[in-house]
Amino acid sequence: MRIGWVLAVALAALAGGFALAGVADIPGSAAATGDEIARLRGELAVERSAREALAAQLARVEADLASLRGPAPAAGAPEVAPDAAAEVADGAEPTADDVAADQPSPGHAWFDAARLSGAGLSEREVSDLKRLFDETELERLYLRDQATREGWPDGRLAQEIANLDQRLMSVRDDYGEAAYDWFLYAAGRPNRVKVEGILAGSAASEVGLRAGDHIYAYGGERIYRPWSLVQSTQSGRLGETIEVEVERAGERVRVTVPRGPLGVRIGRDSVEPPPVD
Repeated sequence: MRIGWVLAVALAALAGGFALAGVADIPGSAAATGDEIARLRGELAVERSAREALAAQLARVEADLASLRGPAPAAGAPEVAPDAAAEVADGAEPTADDVAADQPSPGHAWFDAARLSGAGLSEREVSDLKRLFDETELERLYLRDQATREGWPDGRLAQEIANLDQRLMSVRDDYGEAAYDWFLYAAGRPNRVKVEGILAGSAASEVGLRAGDHIYAYGGERIYRPWSLVQSTQSGRLGETIEVEVERAGERVRVTVPRGPLGVRIGRDSVEPPPVD
């Protein structure tokens, strides 16, 4: 402040043509005044350069923060994203929606224990399944919150959620396939892969698969998600004979196809499973 004030007074005096009292009578005073003004001008230039550098640095920081925040969510957006309705082409590469576990369907009250009334599970088992779901879902919400606050790069949230959803697979190991099927149904998540369309001349067309069929199992492995079916068709030896179990109008139909692309477009569906044996 002192330097700026002195410089302002000195420059004002110079610009107005005023003479400092008694200065003209002192030998060498004009040169001294000129040196002082030059010094002050130099200090002002340094100060301006420092301020410009600081302003540029601040602008870069603000730009970095804006890129980390990403686009603002739409007003009223739900904490848990609804199930993606997009279909998956047989043989397509998995998307982030496929890697992350399917979300509860729109309007679903998360885990609906009442849906398990026809499953044949004990009250204790139902309570344990609900607690597992609630704990996992709560952690999912915190993950989404953390990702937004910290500006995670693309793909990290999907990977973290995929890792988290591996916990839900414990139901499959501890209670069996039938109970896991009911678990997905009670959670409002798709538990069937639905055939949406079939290409003429494809393996699916040759064995009589139809739009509306549900792919229940492929090569003896239960199928719950589109990406799981895609992975199964791409594994093993191309062309080997594989049995496909299909649900159609409440009945199971078995067909055999060569391993590889089925030639179908598949989507997600949620249906009430048969009671646990």
